Amino acid sequence: MNYTAGETTYAMIAGRGQPRKVTVNGREIFRQDNLEQAPVGWKYLDDKGFLLLKIEHSGKDNVKIHY
Repeated sequence: MNYTAGETTYAMIAGRGQPRKVTVNGREIFRQDNLEQAPVGWKYLDDKGFLLLKIEHSGKDNVKIHY
């Protein structure tokens, strides 16, 4: 992903199961109950099968979802 450094974005991935972990540029970001209050993280909505990501970008980022 290419975004302006410091910009925060959300992404939604559908149709996959819950990941074991999520990394951004090799650093793990953690599951959060409340993404709005967390600076970064992810949340899996079991009832919908959606993975929500919140990422603060450093420029060009390498996001990996580990299943």
